[in-house]
Amino acid sequence: MILNGFSGGGAAALDARRLLEMRLVRLGEVFSAAGLPQAEKMPGRYRCLWLAGPEDGYIPGPLRRLKRRLAAGALFPWKGMAIAEAPGGGGVRGVNLLFRLEKGAEMFNFEPRVEPSVFDGGECLVFDYNVAGNNRLFRKLRDEVRIVNPNLFLGRGNILIGGKPRFIAYFSIEPV
Repeated sequence: MILNGFSGGGAAALDARRLLEMRLVRLGEVFSAAGLPQAEKMPGRYRCLWLAGPEDGYIPGPLRRLKRRLAAGALFPWKGMAIAEAPGGGGVRGVNLLFRLEKGAEMFNFEPRVEPSVFDGGECLVFDYNVAGNNRLFRKLRDEVRIVNPNLFLGRGNILIGGKPRFIAYFSIEPV
């Protein structure tokens, strides 16, 4: 897969740190150029990194860089996610990992499925949080995920407000 306008080796050269340097518009371009991942091939643990939210277009560069550094730091609670076969052969399920990738708190379950993106209408892997065990707020979350290269996925987090999805943030997903 080739990401138009990306110099330095195309999609294969991208990693979470390179995404962290990108502006919001560029992250949208990378997301639109990325492919559809297959949930069945994703079981494992993944390190996640909060990249940018809608506020990034309004805050000055130094403050934006500080916010991103904090999100990538040790004190930021969200560390990643784990994806595994559902019990009884019912497909694939996932859970978010807080505080540590290994032996950290597992919260906020999700079920992956393929649907059109609310961002650009192309197919994406949706992580739907409207599942039993999640509180009402987290049931409104809907992540859209695409594969950039075999070692990098790019996600768009959304929350349903009044039944309509609202963009929260871009995030990276990398195998551990």
